[in-house]
Amino acid sequence: MNDTLRVRKRKTIALIAALYLFAFAAGGALFFMVPGDLVLRAFLADVGMTLIVWVASLFVKNASVYDPYWSVVPPFLLLLAVIDAGAVHATMTMLFLAVLIWAVRLTGNWASLWTDFSEQDWRYDMFQRKAPRLWPLVSFFGIMFFPTLIVFAQLIVPLRMALATSGGAWAYLGASIILFGVFLQWLSDRQMAAFRLRNRGRKACIEEGLWRYSRHPNYFGEITVWWGVYVASIGFAGPIGFHLLAPIAMTCMFLFISIPMMERKILATRPAYADYQKRVSILLPFFRRGEDEPLPQKTEM
Repeated sequence: MNDTLRVRKRKTIALIAALYLFAFAAGGALFFMVPGDLVLRAFLADVGMTLIVWVASLFVKNASVYDPYWSVVPPFLLLLAVIDAGAVHATMTMLFLAVLIWAVRLTGNWASLWTDFSEQDWRYDMFQRKAPRLWPLVSFFGIMFFPTLIVFAQLIVPLRMALATSGGAWAYLGASIILFGVFLQWLSDRQMAAFRLRNRGRKACIEEGLWRYSRHPNYFGEITVWWGVYVASIGFAGPIGFHLLAPIAMTCMFLFISIPMMERKILATRPAYADYQKRVSILLPFFRRGEDEPLPQKTEM
């Protein structure tokens, strides 16, 4: 990256950071000003912040300004709940720190890949081409509001846990699972980055490390994080209830929306990727299928 692009990247990240600070200030004010149930106030704050980011995305003509929202908002909402409860207990602190570590790593990964406002996520470009007249509505409801709802559903019980005195051993186990998911994400991203560096200019498919046993180990790590959040909530809300639907919905979103879109994109230009699909598990790291022979050259992600 040349100096001009580097400066442009820093400027746009600074603008996005300022946008999110403004959104946080507005969301926090809404949370503390509106009376009523803690979860309802957190939801209103979440929707309000999403609206602010959406309006900004229309102004800069780039829906990718929402991308870091996925990771920066959960710890912020949990922090609001802790402040509102007026007390901090060990299990809530452990859960908050685990989510914060996840957020820092994922946001840092986004920042390392971000270019500037001239580039938008390829999926958003596809949606915009298909429905140019409805793009503002598609960008809000499809790209922003739907993920906001999915993530908020994961946080309903953890938000209420701020009012409890303890979550027991389940909270510690859940936090440990979250950290394990973060490690899987970090390791898979690092392996992919090292592979791309060694194969710069070549269209090769990674078949090493976690990628040898899962086509999307980074997504598997993300799903693991949210199942960890569910496990942490068991001590407070029990194993069965609405909170069980949250990680199931998250898993389905990856399995039936995110991963199929990614793989269709790859197959559209590299049909040989189908061989890799036959031999490697789609998500859960598992034993390889078929002959363990070198794969024809192609690309992943």
